[in-house]
Amino acid sequence: MKTKKNTGKTKSSSVPFPGRSTQSYRPLVRPGELEKISAYGGKLLNPHKWNWQEDADEFFYKHVVRHDEDSFVLDLKTDRDEAQAKVYEALSVASSQKRIELLQDALELSGNCIDAFIVLAQETEKKTEKGVLSLYRQAVQSGRRLLGIDFFKKNAGLFWYTLEGRSFLRALYGLGETLWYEGHEDESFECFSEILRLDPRDHLQARHFLVPALLDGGRCHDARHFLALMGDEPSTVAKYSWTLLLYLENGDPNELITALQAAFAFNPWVPMCLNFEIGDFFNLSDAQPGSVEEAVIYAHNWGTTWYWKANGRRPVEWLLETLTDFGCTDFSPPPPGAQCPQEPPTGFLKQLDSSFASLMDERNRIQFPL
Repeated sequence: MKTKKNTGKTKSSSVPFPGRSTQSYRPLVRPGELEKISAYGGKLLNPHKWNWQEDADEFFYKHVVRHDEDSFVLDLKTDRDEAQAKVYEALSVASSQKRIELLQDALELSGNCIDAFIVLAQETEKKTEKGVLSLYRQAVQSGRRLLGIDFFKKNAGLFWYTLEGRSFLRALYGLGETLWYEGHEDESFECFSEILRLDPRDHLQARHFLVPALLDGGRCHDARHFLALMGDEPSTVAKYSWTLLLYLENGDPNELITALQAAFAFNPWVPMCLNFEIGDFFNLSDAQPGSVEEAVIYAHNWGTTWYWKANGRRPVEWLLETLTDFGCTDFSPPPPGAQCPQEPPTGFLKQLDSSFASLMDERNRIQFPL
C-alpha cells in the first residue's frame, strides 16, 4: 500500500475533474457539454462485471457546481468524495496496473470506499483467486460501517435507489458468489437473502444465482420459495430451474411435462447446450432472454446440477430422452466458428407444438419417461 504524500498544500473545496492537473484551478466543462461527464464515467465500464454508468452519472451530477456564468467544476468536499472519484477514474483507464494504483489511492483516502474494494476484488480475480474473498468481505464490512444501523432500518427495501445502497448490494453479491464457489454455501445463501430483503425488486438478479445454487445444494424447499417469488418471469434460469425442481421432487408427471413445455418453448437451445460444450462459438457479452447466448451461460454456470443422479438417473438424461420421444432430435452442436443462428434448429418448435399438443390430448395414456 502506498503512503499518502504530505505536500503541505491546503485542500481546496473545489477541485478539477479527476485526471486533470491539480496545479491550478481549471473549469470542468462548458454549458451544453455536461454529457461529457457521463461519457468520462462510462468510457470503459462495460468490461467490468456490472455496469456502473448509473452510479457514475449520479455521482458526477451530484457534485457538479456552477463556477461562473459559463463554467462548472466538480465540488468534492470530503476524502470519501475524492476516493469515489478515483474509483470512476480507475474504471475509465485501460491499464490494469494503473487501475489498481488508483483504487489503492482511493482506499488511502477513505477506508470505507465500498466500490474501491469491489473493483479491486474484480481486478484480483482476473489474476488469482487468492485474496478475492477477503476483499469482498472488506467491501461489505466497510459498507456496514459507512451506512450505519439507522440507514439499514430506514431504507430496507429501497437500497437500489441510493448510490451507497447500490454499492453495498454489489458488495453483498460479490461476497455471496465468491463464498458459494469456495464451498461456504450457507453463508452465501445468507448474502443473497439479505440482497432480496434490501432490494425486493432484485435489480442485480440475485435470484438468478440463488435459485440454481439452492437446487445444486439439494435445498429444493428453499428453491421453490424463491421460484414462487419469480412467478412467470421470462428467463431461462426461471423456466429451467422450475422444470429441474419438479424433476428432483419427483412430483406430478403432468406438471413436470407442462413445465418442460414452457421452458423448451421459451429457450429451445438449453438441451443442446447441456449436451455439448459450445460456449466458445458465441459472444456472450449481451445475452438476451431466450437466446442461445443465455442458454450457453445457463448451461455453463449450472449444467452440473443436471448431471447429478436423482430418481435413479441424471436429469439431463430424462430431459433429452423426453424431448426425443416427442420428436425433437436435433441436439447436434453447431460447427466450429459458427455464428449465432437467428432461429432454433430446423423443426424444433414445429415438432414441439405438434408433440405437446398431442400429449395434452392423450396425457392419461402417455407413459411419461420419468
